[in-house]
Amino acid sequence: MSCLVFPPRPDLITARLLPDAFRRKFREASRGVTGRVYKLERRQTFQEPGNPSWEAFAAGDMGRALELIEEDRAAQRDFKKIFDDREAAFYRLRVIEDPLSSYLRWELAHFRLNAEEGEKIYIVNQAMIADLDLRYDLTDYTIFDRSLAFFLNYSDDGLFLHADMVSDPAVISELVSISEEILARSIPFEDYPVDLAFPE
Repeated sequence: MSCLVFPPRPDLITARLLPDAFRRKFREASRGVTGRVYKLERRQTFQEPGNPSWEAFAAGDMGRALELIEEDRAAQRDFKKIFDDREAAFYRLRVIEDPLSSYLRWELAHFRLNAEEGEKIYIVNQAMIADLDLRYDLTDYTIFDRSLAFFLNYSDDGLFLHADMVSDPAVISELVSISEEILARSIPFEDYPVDLAFPE
């Protein structure tokens, strides 16, 4: 019987982390990873206050948003180096729905830079994982190796609220299996047939 549900059962949550604490724990886990990280992004819209490119996008200044994405290249290289130095792999699994939200068009423009810097990004249309969505009601999560998972929680309009940390081996084993199945059904970002034109 599956013990994996979204959100996780309260008795399986080892800690509930508010944004600042989560970022610290995420960095710590990134620097300790030895194998794979799977990051599933299921929501179609997020808010990212503090991200200058997103703030320009949200204000309707698309040209400036693109300029600021390019300015993030060095930070992306630093992020990838954390995993490269440990010979670990970071897989971003991005679920998209049609028609694309305006947020997703902005995010795909950012992914283009990330992919150029070598990040492993895989795109899957929701219809391609509809059975998994129906079974689990998937939400955003990140797994480090086979030892730690963060279930991410957002407000209705996409503002990050907190992360639930889980280390139960059975839950993580099933979560890894789901991630590998999603990866198998996904298409590398560079090959996915989507119009990446930034909206005017």
